[in-house]
Amino acid sequence: MLRLYRFLILLHPPEFRERYGDEMILIFEDATASWGLGSLMLDATRSLVRQWFLRPAILKWLGASIGATVPLIFSFGSFIPWGDVWTAVRALL
Repeated sequence: MLRLYRFLILLHPPEFRERYGDEMILIFEDATASWGLGSLMLDATRSLVRQWFLRPAILKWLGASIGATVPLIFSFGSFIPWGDVWTAVRALL
């Protein structure tokens, strides 16, 4: 399980991993008996999601992507076959 936990730490952003990775492994080794393996794995998974998706850089990228896409849709929206797009979206759901 330590291998899986280390893999979860490797998936974190480099800045976070360099600063907290060793400490997270030490906590995992020390607290497995008291907190439980599942609790620590869940915590590492939540941390992974939080570090990638709630970082300001990701939010800036997302805002820029939406900000660039909306004008394109308004500009070229009449050329997009919307009926086919909605049919494809419904097929995916």
